[in-house]
Amino acid sequence: MALILKLFVFSLCLTFPILSQEKEAGEYILLGDKFLKEKNYREALVNYKSALIKNSGSIKANLGFAKSSLSLGSRLDAEIGFKRTLELDSKNKEAIAGLAEIQADLGKFKEAEELLESSLKEEPYNPELLLARASVLLKAGKNKLALIKLEEAKKRVVQNYEFKLLMARAYIANQNFKKANHIVDELISKHPENPNSFNQKAILNFEMLKESTDAHRLMKETYTILHTALALDGDNFESKRLLIKNLLWLGKYDSSENPEKYLEAKKYTQDLLQDFPNDPYLQYILGYVSHKLNQGEESAESYLKLLELQELNELGRFSAENYAVSKLNEYHALRTNLGKYRLERYRFTKKEFLYNEAFFHLKRAEKLIPNNNELKQELAEYYYSKGELYQLLLFLIRSRDNNVDDMKIHNRLENVFHKFKQTIVFREGFTDQTGRVNFSIRTEPEIFVFDPEPEKGLFTYPDASLQIGNAVKFALSLEPRLKLISGAEEKLIRDLIKEKKGIEAYTESVYYTPDSLSYLNTQRKRDNIIRYIAFGTFAEEKNTISVKYKLYDRVSGKIIDTISTKAVNRNALAEISMRIAKRISLAIPLDARIIKINQDRVIVNIGSKDGIKKDHTLEVIHSGTENIKMKIVSIDEYVSEAVPENLDWKKNLSLKDRVVVTGIRVNEPDYQEK
Repeated sequence: MALILKLFVFSLCLTFPILSQEKEAGEYILLGDKFLKEKNYREALVNYKSALIKNSGSIKANLGFAKSSLSLGSRLDAEIGFKRTLELDSKNKEAIAGLAEIQADLGKFKEAEELLESSLKEEPYNPELLLARASVLLKAGKNKLALIKLEEAKKRVVQNYEFKLLMARAYIANQNFKKANHIVDELISKHPENPNSFNQKAILNFEMLKESTDAHRLMKETYTILHTALALDGDNFESKRLLIKNLLWLGKYDSSENPEKYLEAKKYTQDLLQDFPNDPYLQYILGYVSHKLNQGEESAESYLKLLELQELNELGRFSAENYAVSKLNEYHALRTNLGKYRLERYRFTKKEFLYNEAFFHLKRAEKLIPNNNELKQELAEYYYSKGELYQLLLFLIRSRDNNVDDMKIHNRLENVFHKFKQTIVFREGFTDQTGRVNFSIRTEPEIFVFDPEPEKGLFTYPDASLQIGNAVKFALSLEPRLKLISGAEEKLIRDLIKEKKGIEAYTESVYYTPDSLSYLNTQRKRDNIIRYIAFGTFAEEKNTISVKYKLYDRVSGKIIDTISTKAVNRNALAEISMRIAKRISLAIPLDARIIKINQDRVIVNIGSKDGIKKDHTLEVIHSGTENIKMKIVSIDEYVSEAVPENLDWKKNLSLKDRVVVTGIRVNEPDYQEK
């Protein structure tokens, strides 16, 4: 009898397996729904996962899995859950709305909008779809349209908490902070238990930073607001992310002996990394904060992890490079990794005929791994192919000094030096016996570069402004026609501006204001001021960097060029920086002088590096008299020989006379501050 009973039970299990599974899955789903409603997303996710193990075809379990995953910040899992839900129920509006939001987060705005519009044709007044459409439009930067759609939806949907929160976001995006503030304050008053209300208040405060007359007070208030949000929900990842930004801003006010805000920012970053170990932004922040706290190895490890996770993070890469060059020895793993990457990019961009970007990568590699043998070979080949005899000579001198027994280097150096002795600059005595050029003969126009200012209140990466400014300055340092203000003089100017204006919180940047120009003259006589300055703005969104720079002439008091450029993904910073540097170089007129007068010709301190060529016509500028024309007959990299056309030229020419290349304007001789 017992055996018959066992066989019957077994038969029931075989006959009704789905019924048995559904019952168990249903219990897990009920628990998941309960925890989701209570905003206990971790427990909700655990139960939905258990339900899916029992029944992978459950629509409710897949949808719950997607929603709880999204609430915990796991977009990939949420995307999988929403797509699986739509496979089971192609018209499920919650899944359509959720998937569209994720597509927008990934930058797939067209796909997201098409998905929603298609569903809205069937249900034009579905509240979830209407809200999702407005949210997607906001993420796509279509802020005015998003607000219009929300205003239209007011008559069609219940103006519940989610609707009002989205309306506040739309007002913030459209810079209507007064209306946004009214809505957010009302939500906090009516829903003091909801941390999202406080998070939105913090976001609003961040956006109002640029207009605030007391930014420090506003950020201290934000600190309290976000701690309130965390008191309501200690696991709220958005509150922690916002608080990290807030702490980095406030951290500028901590002394190096008491860096409590940076320590707190690091704590929350590490907390989030336990849940999101592969989040590139968090790795960036951990590297940045560890650097600020002088925790070198932790910083290096975070930067390495960041670049493993997100190779195309241009700002992160440049930040890591500057950190590595200043803090790490040449053979450290991070520095080697960064240098080899730049060398690889040099080779690739050269093959693609992107010569400006290639040069940027090559010189970055030289800063990172100067003694790498492959790099040395590439440098030698570059100088040789470009006919840069002087740079090739210096390179071979350094190579000989490091490899005194290498006869190949000695022989090549001897051949190059023999050629160099035949140049104008050597023959006319503008070098020493080792071949080093006396660059005091040059009179390149000088330029001071301010860091670009963010177009929005609190941008993603705390050192983005500084790193973009550094990249532009690095590119300008490669332009031979200009002299970039750098080193001790630049540091003095920046320190004086910081001291006068106070700490630029969240960054170490120095932004342009008209009254900051007086500090440029600190170490200068009135007839030797820094004439040109560059300043601008930037925006960074996902993998896109947009930069606008203006070039200002302090003598004429005019903006002589405005450069607006943007680039996406790999090479973005190199592309932008080299474009800006080239435009600035071409916009600033040459400053040429006569530096030597010989029997039948004169020596002028511009050459092929300045873009002039043999047979170009020069004019010597003389106030009140006719200009004297000359033709270039011989040219080197840095100087040229020219023959005057006038028969009595010796009576009218003198050293330091200003010279202009026909068709190219040079600096005016008088100084006038505007």
